[in-house]
Amino acid sequence: MRNLVVVFGVPLVLTILIELVGALALKVRKPADLRLVALVNCVTNPLVVAGNLLLSGYLGEQGGLLLTMILLEPFAVIAEWLYYRKYIEAEISPALLSFILNLLSFTGGIICSNTIW
Repeated sequence: MRNLVVVFGVPLVLTILIELVGALALKVRKPADLRLVALVNCVTNPLVVAGNLLLSGYLGEQGGLLLTMILLEPFAVIAEWLYYRKYIEAEISPALLSFILNLLSFTGGIICSNTIW
């Protein structure tokens, strides 16, 4: 059980923190909009992490990471964009918001995984 918390919980918390800071930097200010940024990641992040674990198990760490970037991350960007398009009222376009936030959190995750564990 502890392993599941580390494997899924740490990336989720890290992603939410990075994306909330990114959203604030991109002038997303309404509390409801910030909650949505956190909530959509509670759906998309565990799916991407689980997919990456499965792919890495079959293809090795580098192969899994590559296919995650090519196959899974775009689905997360699209899913989050669809939510943002419907519910967020921000100055930045929902598609650009989703792309930038996912780029930030994916990059942050890679940096942390290479430096922390």
